[in-house]
Amino acid sequence: MKVLQIEFNELSPQLLTQFMAAGELPNFRRLHDTSHVFTTDARAEPPNLEPWIQWPTVHLGVSHLQHGLRHLGGAPQADSSPQESMRLPGVAQLASDAGLRVGVFGAMNIPYRELSGFYVPDPWNAAAVASPDSLQPFMRTVGAMVRDSSRTEGTTPGAGLPAFVAFLLRHGLTPRTVSVVLRQLLDERRDAGLRWRRASVLDWIQYDIFRYYARRERVDFATFFSNSTAHYQHYFWRHMDPAAFETPPEQSDHASYADAVRYGYRSMDRIIGRMLADYPRTVLVFCTALSQQPWTSATKQTYRPRDWAAILRLVGLSERDVDVRPVMAEEFLMRFPTEAEAIRSYEAYGRLAVEGVPLMQFTREGNALIGGCAITHTGIADGRITGTGDGSEPRMDEVFTPIHTVRSGRHKSEGALWIRTGDHRIHPDPVDLEDIAPTVLELVGVPPAPHMTGAPLPIGQSALRR
Repeated sequence: MKVLQIEFNELSPQLLTQFMAAGELPNFRRLHDTSHVFTTDARAEPPNLEPWIQWPTVHLGVSHLQHGLRHLGGAPQADSSPQESMRLPGVAQLASDAGLRVGVFGAMNIPYRELSGFYVPDPWNAAAVASPDSLQPFMRTVGAMVRDSSRTEGTTPGAGLPAFVAFLLRHGLTPRTVSVVLRQLLDERRDAGLRWRRASVLDWIQYDIFRYYARRERVDFATFFSNSTAHYQHYFWRHMDPAAFETPPEQSDHASYADAVRYGYRSMDRIIGRMLADYPRTVLVFCTALSQQPWTSATKQTYRPRDWAAILRLVGLSERDVDVRPVMAEEFLMRFPTEAEAIRSYEAYGRLAVEGVPLMQFTREGNALIGGCAITHTGIADGRITGTGDGSEPRMDEVFTPIHTVRSGRHKSEGALWIRTGDHRIHPDPVDLEDIAPTVLELVGVPPAPHMTGAPLPIGQSALRR
């Protein structure tokens, strides 16, 4: 393999530096000290500072103002031109079209078409199709688990676990990963409060499958994406550093949350160690696209529906009337048979409230509604939902359940970009995300596409001679 792009979503450059200095991340340190080290700037502010917006920029080489991808699922914003959205080829497509073998594993919100290798779409896109076909059992199960990861009881209906296990046994599952899985299951039997660690276990499983297909398909260029530690930062930063926050963690929160963020970084460090051993002569491009910072004043609590039937009943709908699927955290997508039905439901949901506060927040795009619960504060469990279609007033906690804890990490436009060439140099000036795609293409010997607005970064010729 010539180049491996490691996409560890939203890791913090500051925490990486802090944890490396403390000796907690030896493999990140090895990678850092043999790399050109850049800091990226997404040059975006909320609501355009989201991973499903920044990762398309990394792959497409254009800003969010051009690619138009604003929501998970690979659909461009309605007002973006078709020439400047999904039709732009990303780095993997360009490399594939140039005759290279390519593998994409989980790249967020990038709807690639057929590649000359393998393609695992991001798990939030239920409509995307993995290739080759042998990946379908894996994609079906991981997609169901990730899209439903806000469940707290640890179960995922319709995940297809028997077929998933059979797939893993035939496609590269290693004894080391089996040990990680068994240890997690035993820990959960002793203490169910440790279920949050499953996201890191999934990283191990996914890397095994990535290795198997990268070797089988003999790829020249590949990408590997993980979101586990971003999730921990969003919910558990407050527990790691309670003194920095205006509101301390709840005393009832599980004690293990205090180590959750560090646990995520240590787990990813072990994955980096495996990559360094598996690909000693490959140019490793480690990037985070954006990062997180402590949300010290936040009291944001997010909520998800207890079940789809309950949320549909509020406006007189049933699961026969609409296709509903989870997206991420509190967000879900509702797709109606017609645009007129979507408009009527949008208006009906707009009439719902709890204690005078709007209950739902949706964006309508054609015949689909994307959104979720608009209430983001605590102490609302016994509030009554008004404005329902049948006049009933159910309690908030009869329809919704809180997701984990109060949010305590928020997005930051700064990101990490390390390019392992064997040389070590720290570049002090921030670079644009748009520069990553042409840099990667140069590393694999493919010219940048005309639409790309960035330029290859100055890393010298050492990597190109490998």
